[in-house]
Amino acid sequence: MKSPKVTVLMSVYNDERYLSESVDSILNQTYKDFEFLIINDGSTDRSREILESYSDPRIRLVRNDGNIGLTRSLNKGLALAMGEYIARMDADDISLPERLEKQVGFLDADSSVGVLGINSLLIDEDGNVLEKLQRPVTHDSIMAEMLTENRFVHSSVMLRKKLLKMSGYYDEKLDMAQDYELFLRLSLITKLSNLAEPLHMWRKDRTGISFAMRSAQIVARDRIRTDYLNKLFSIDKGFIDLVVANAMNDPRDAILSTILIKILKKAPSSSVNIAVKLKIYYCLMKYFYPLSICTFIKDKIACLIKRPEQGQKALSKHIKRDHPDSLIFLMKNTCNARCVMCGLSYADNKDMAEISLSDYRTMLDNLVMHKAKEIIFSGGGDPLLCKDLISIIGYTSQSYPKINLFLYTNGIALNEDISRELIENQFSRIVLSINASTAEVHRKIMRVSSFNKVVENTSKLIELRNNARAKTRIQLSFIASRLNIEDLPGLVNLGADLGADEVSMQYCRFYSKKMRVNSIECNDAMDKTHSLFFHQEHSDE
Repeated sequence: MKSPKVTVLMSVYNDERYLSESVDSILNQTYKDFEFLIINDGSTDRSREILESYSDPRIRLVRNDGNIGLTRSLNKGLALAMGEYIARMDADDISLPERLEKQVGFLDADSSVGVLGINSLLIDEDGNVLEKLQRPVTHDSIMAEMLTENRFVHSSVMLRKKLLKMSGYYDEKLDMAQDYELFLRLSLITKLSNLAEPLHMWRKDRTGISFAMRSAQIVARDRIRTDYLNKLFSIDKGFIDLVVANAMNDPRDAILSTILIKILKKAPSSSVNIAVKLKIYYCLMKYFYPLSICTFIKDKIACLIKRPEQGQKALSKHIKRDHPDSLIFLMKNTCNARCVMCGLSYADNKDMAEISLSDYRTMLDNLVMHKAKEIIFSGGGDPLLCKDLISIIGYTSQSYPKINLFLYTNGIALNEDISRELIENQFSRIVLSINASTAEVHRKIMRVSSFNKVVENTSKLIELRNNARAKTRIQLSFIASRLNIEDLPGLVNLGADLGADEVSMQYCRFYSKKMRVNSIECNDAMDKTHSLFFHQEHSDE
């Protein structure tokens, strides 16, 4: 008997609600040369009855004596699979009719790809489309992002069976994120890809594994990520500990620099070539640092990817130095406001970290500054709370007089002495985040009673600027939401009355609770209904 080209592998455990819809979506595929291997993992609901009601000869039912879990069930299925390709399918998802046909066609045409996913439509429990998920499609773009997030929907992938035999099946020590570990492991021996066309529906069912156990998934992914880096860069924990112990700078810098050195020295003989590794390194930078910092190395990495020999020489020479155009310093990790739109509760932050003058000088000494055009003083919290800020400003003006200086602040701590220093040191722009034109709305947004104080501080700053005939531009900033949009005309009038040069407005970027690192628990915290992005009619008004 001829073996089927494809084995569709599904594990079922108490999935009666969506099971028929999921099974039917496979049986109705335009591609016909497949077996449908279904592992009933000890279900206690109607799942067994539903499965046994099908008479399609392509279905092979395997019943576990008890519930052994998804990982072991999938491995049991892989051992029994007869297909050249393995197509995963979950019992609550839906495959659109051409899914298998297009995945088989792609893998037949490109033997270098061993893992092929597809873009998915995210659906709710009733099958309504919530979002079209956009995944990177090429191997390099997928690998550049895999360290921060799994770039595949597990139940959408098709894999080559022979590669699974080479690398081993799912890791049975893992109860979750087993697909993430497998894909990273396979990336060491084959290429990964996604089809851009959405041919799969991924159900956002709150009772499912991915959504109900998200925090545990994150812990598992962190462990998997570390193990993968150890394999990819041959860095063991003892070596990392040694580097950290001898590092003069931030230990994260030492680890990342060491990884980069290993990348540059290692011949690009493996399937994960040097360009991909550098993209992974850049991804690591994004994982450890704010984007504003990691962009300093982006140009050199791009150079190495496009011109390997020239780029490798340049990057090797400047592993600890760079030529930034713009520098952003997050001066202080605490704040004197509790803005409802903030993703962190900086006012309650127990970490009182700030940049000292010594830290600042060390950072600038490790950069090649002759191309720098601007330095921006900002913060996770408010930069005016940094105790060395005035010393840092004075040092910058004296050492780098041609660099433009910018400051972003809420203005609460902007006293006359600080204002005088800012004007005397010829700041190019000072941006005050006021977000309201009345005390009531300001208190609602900033959650402190400081509106009159901020207006008074701003007025004094502008007066000092005008008296000194300085060129410093004063800008009032407005983060627009449904909580304050009606105050925008008033802020324009306030800015004119004060003598500000500009009033800028941008949409509020709303942080849901699950996105907040430290949730701000308050009755008036921002939620999706407050965002003007979702209410364009109010924005137009």
